Amino acid sequence: MRRKFLIILMMMLFGVCSVQAVDITLSTSGTIELGDIYDDVYVENDGTIVDMLGGQIGRLRLSDGSIFNMDGGNITGGIDAHESSYFDMSNGTIDVDSTMVLYGVGGSFSGGNVTANGLKTGVSSTVQIDGGILNFGTFDIYGDIMISGGSLGVSGIFSSHNNTIDIFSGQLTVYDIGFDEYSTMNIYGRDFIYDSVQKILTGYLVDDSYLSMGGVDQWEYEQFNLIPEPTTLLLFGLGGLFLRKRN
Repeated sequence: MRRKFLIILMMMLFGVCSVQAVDITLSTSGTIELGDIYDDVYVENDGTIVDMLGGQIGRLRLSDGSIFNMDGGNITGGIDAHESSYFDMSNGTIDVDSTMVLYGVGGSFSGGNVTANGLKTGVSSTVQIDGGILNFGTFDIYGDIMISGGSLGVSGIFSSHNNTIDIFSGQLTVYDIGFDEYSTMNIYGRDFIYDSVQKILTGYLVDDSYLSMGGVDQWEYEQFNLIPEPTTLLLFGLGGLFLRKRN
């Protein structure tokens, strides 16, 4: 009886140890797969490429010229990318009670689900959003950003540098804008309407997705470049349609 109890106890302890998260540093290319559980993951060295196919990690920290490709799994603690690192997400889930920091050369989002307090980018960072369901508290944008797909909900976009924000398509809802006079925002679509009383800009993007952008002051609106979609541009060139900003 005692022997049986010891065997059961050892099995229970082994089960606990097998799922205990640990920190790991990856300085050469590798993968994170289903069943892998880590607390902090450090990815470093130029040329290091890590593919996350499954599993779970807490905080991801990228440095040097490393590349992290997320195609599955979960990140629950946060993301800090610095120097010349790059973060790419095509699938998986990010659910963090913190701000994602992409201070490296940038990143891209083409799929998956993201919930975070915000996204911060550096002066030399470029971020491209092509897909996914993304919900951020705020965008603190110092580099360039291109939005051409996905469903994106943002409490506020704050830009305070000589950068460019291009919005082509995707379901986009923004509740507040803090737009610097040195920044450029290009919005491609049609039927733009600006309500100067409510400070709301609405319209339809190139793919017919609805755009709603709140907290837009008159001077900010006047600095936006509202660019007709290609079909409308063709009609405009043929003299079949006259477009102007609506005030």
